[in-house]
Amino acid sequence: MLHPAGRLLNSAACLRRSKWACARASWALLAMLIVSCGLFAQNYSWDARSVGMGGVTTIGQGNLAAELVPPERSYTSIVVPLGLFQVLSNLEVFDPDDPEFDVLRAIDYVGSPFHYSFNRSEKSGNVDFLKNIIDSGFDLDLNTYRGFAPPEHLVAGGLLAPNWGYTFKFHRGAKQSFQGIYVGAGPYISLQTDLRFDPRLISILDSPVDVTVPANTTFFASNNAAQQAAIAVTGGYRAKLAFDSSTSDRDGVYLLFNFNYLIGWRQDTVDLNLLITTDASGLVTAPLQDPLTIDYLNSRSGRGFSTDLGFIVVRNGWEAGVGVNGVANRIDWKDHRNKRFSLTNLTAGVDLVETGLPAPSGTLRRELPEQYVANLGYHTGPWTVRGDWLYELQKLGARAGAEYRVGPVALRGGARYGVKQWNPTGGIGLNLTRRFGIDVGLFGNSTNMEQRRNLAVAVSLRIERGSAE
Repeated sequence: MLHPAGRLLNSAACLRRSKWACARASWALLAMLIVSCGLFAQNYSWDARSVGMGGVTTIGQGNLAAELVPPERSYTSIVVPLGLFQVLSNLEVFDPDDPEFDVLRAIDYVGSPFHYSFNRSEKSGNVDFLKNIIDSGFDLDLNTYRGFAPPEHLVAGGLLAPNWGYTFKFHRGAKQSFQGIYVGAGPYISLQTDLRFDPRLISILDSPVDVTVPANTTFFASNNAAQQAAIAVTGGYRAKLAFDSSTSDRDGVYLLFNFNYLIGWRQDTVDLNLLITTDASGLVTAPLQDPLTIDYLNSRSGRGFSTDLGFIVVRNGWEAGVGVNGVANRIDWKDHRNKRFSLTNLTAGVDLVETGLPAPSGTLRRELPEQYVANLGYHTGPWTVRGDWLYELQKLGARAGAEYRVGPVALRGGARYGVKQWNPTGGIGLNLTRRFGIDVGLFGNSTNMEQRRNLAVAVSLRIERGSAE
């Protein structure tokens, strides 16, 4: 028989494990929903000038050959992080053990932490749909959650792969032409998600008035999300072929090729399945199987490779190029660990239970879709106009923007298309001195899970370093 103190310690340990299971499952859910919102755009840009122009202040974003082209305007941006005041004032929304924990607001804050977003602190609907699921405190009446309108199907992803290294030039020519071998390294982090909600459930949640919930019905929601983190060891070729007739050293043909050897150090896959079942009166009831399961598979050892190609032509103010990233991208992962978080009841206040699952033997191959990029731009006198087009995991994406400079003032506008939604942009820049200015950018921000567009403001300080021409 256990001593009373021993029983107390054992109960406390079980409670801690239960809370950790809940916290880890909550953060797994949060992480994969954050991916759905697209992190790598204006939301994480420190340059308000870029924000105002749709994210295309530099030539061919996404086309890696752009790193070889001297900028037509060189400057440093220092962000004024107005959004951090919103984030730091609401840290409780990130803590699963806090009564104010709010998955939806956490997604919004993490999706755009630096820039000020209007209406971001408002709850979606009257009660937190996701928090009540994790807490097993789900309301019996689905009408309680009206106002929360998730997308029916959303496929999204992103790749963060900065690379630092050096080009050993074995040939140099006139007008800064060269050929060289590149050696470098950097992180290689990918995120993907496939989110689905039952359209019958969405019709209830999106209704402006109470509706009659179908009886004896099971609604579903699912999400499959994956992330890979690796170190890319890169070898490649760089070249600039100058035009003999050109008057600008910036003009020329720029070529880039990368071969990336990928050393994987972490891979996570989260597969969430949710069932909401109603009884004969249309109220939520317990289904025959666990209403919520979150399967979590991870590995800490992998090897793979990918290749990138880029081509840009610069001539008399015109810039045009194409690129392909992630050709034959793959990482083979081994030594997997597998577990499941499950909830036996959505309404009874029970805890998530963590159980081990059989891990796959051998290796599992993870592949990323190739990214195709095209860009076109022109700058002359007071005008700069640029556009990028991308085709990747979430199909077509586009960015376009323009800037007109008159005296110390610059007027900007643009748009960005991604995850099947257009977001307009605009802004203004003011040169306070010849080398110092301030930029303000306005943009539509849809980092919340429902893809609801909010107005956001970016502010940055600009320190000019001169022109390439």
